Amino acid sequence: MNYVVYSHSSFADILEVQTDYLKDIDNKFLFIDKSNNLLSNCSTPHMNHLYSQYKDVIYYDDSKPYASRLIDCLEELKQRHNVEFCLFTHDVDIIMHQDTQALENCLQIMKDNKIHRVSLQYDWNDENDDQTLIEIMSQEITKTPKADTVYLRQDAYGAYAYEVNPAIYKIDHFLGLLRVDPNLGYRQIETDRRIQQYAKDVLRACKLKCFETDTIHCGYFNCLPIYIFLHITHSGKLVPTDQDDRFFVKNSYYDVKGEYLKILEKYNLSSNRIFG
Repeated sequence: MNYVVYSHSSFADILEVQTDYLKDIDNKFLFIDKSNNLLSNCSTPHMNHLYSQYKDVIYYDDSKPYASRLIDCLEELKQRHNVEFCLFTHDVDIIMHQDTQALENCLQIMKDNKIHRVSLQYDWNDENDDQTLIEIMSQEITKTPKADTVYLRQDAYGAYAYEVNPAIYKIDHFLGLLRVDPNLGYRQIETDRRIQQYAKDVLRACKLKCFETDTIHCGYFNCLPIYIFLHITHSGKLVPTDQDDRFFVKNSYYDVKGEYLKILEKYNLSSNRIFG
């Protein structure tokens, strides 16, 4: 699996965290602005240290909007490395745990069934609950889900047909989506009607399904057991540690809050840090 992390030099402290959690992933690529390597407001190593952890670093023009930055970087990634599929994520979605085999199975199912996108964000919406399910590990087809199992289902509905959360993409179709309007910014792209319509009409998009009782409450989101990520910022600040009922409902499977507290201490992240 090829991993792509989108970042910005002003988030270098958060990128350091994400990079460390991906230390065992060989095929990872970084999309980032061209900085001057002088980190005036971040207590992290120089950017070159972070860059060296990636197979390749692809720079974008910071003056361009989000969609155009991604278009340029994805085209460069294809040209340099002939990458057809990738797991795309942002620096602030810290990948605490991933089931490598399950993700590789997702990728194979995508290739076998001509699927263009698989969202790695758990979606509670069940309005098309009667659809056929593909069990990720066995790749068997069923319509009757069971506990402790993750399934893939075709889904152009849910809360969003497209969202900016982590997902596995066929890059050509990701580019097609972004080209609907290259002038869209990060805050606009999810809510743009044309983007959502394109995602419903053109993309063959799938989501992963499991029982809600099998999910892990991880900050702002519930996460799938095969892919646990912490959206480490909320409303421009780090996730608060004094609102467990909102951000850290305890789950015996994975101690998200305990891991988060280790991050805050290890990387000396301040609760006063403001993220633009």
